[in-house]
Amino acid sequence: MKKKNESTFSVKRKTKGYELFLILYIVLIIVPSIILASGDKAWVNIVLAAGLIVLVLFYYFDNTYDTSVSWGMRAVYTAPEQERSFIDYHRTHFWKETDITLSYDIKNFLKSKIHELAVMARLGSKMRILMLDPQSEYVPLLEKACSMKPGEYAYYVLQVQNFALRAAQAAVEKSVVDIQIKYYDSLPFDNMLRAYDAMLVYDNKENTDNGFLAYSFENGLNGYNFYKTMFNEKWNDESFAYGKEITANMVPNMRSFADNDPITYTV
Repeated sequence: MKKKNESTFSVKRKTKGYELFLILYIVLIIVPSIILASGDKAWVNIVLAAGLIVLVLFYYFDNTYDTSVSWGMRAVYTAPEQERSFIDYHRTHFWKETDITLSYDIKNFLKSKIHELAVMARLGSKMRILMLDPQSEYVPLLEKACSMKPGEYAYYVLQVQNFALRAAQAAVEKSVVDIQIKYYDSLPFDNMLRAYDAMLVYDNKENTDNGFLAYSFENGLNGYNFYKTMFNEKWNDESFAYGKEITANMVPNMRSFADNDPITYTV
């Protein structure tokens, strides 16, 4: 028996024959009724036209269901406080495994999440972080999109790497800190945080009016499965994701960024 391809997810509505049925309904029933029914039989046109409207509406809502509800979007958060409530509610599940893609708004992400990540690391969460290579040709485009200064993205990538090292050094006896970092060189992905059964995807704050937009997806449905599978495929693809040591000499104006860094990286 052929195994289902778990990396394929239906974004569009599955074909259910509605298109063909609507065409036949119009050609074989609506058009002849307009030609033949008149006078005291005009009510036939009205009934058939109403039936057509119902079918079109049913088609529309079915389409809407498959492209939104089946993706399991729980909520759209437009403020950090709303997202924080979501994280607090799911906190007890966060310590098992964590996947993160990080590129846009890396500074704001770290500022709001670094304490959470430190606690998760101390509790033994298996953490995988996938980031855009700071030496990628796409970094200047990312920095421009995020209103960052040249070299600022590389600086915060270095801080993520240093955070992982400090977390390992600060581990208490018998605890295992497992933080892996890989890099890629392609168009940057949106930020994503998958903490066990909770999934959050973030939009670039420069694209939103209030500077914050996050989506949460329900475990087991298309949205959650899509992002989880995409992360695993990219992470395990040796031709795409790779390990790399980021050093201070890769960061232009390193001292300036360090002096003005508002984030506390205490582990």
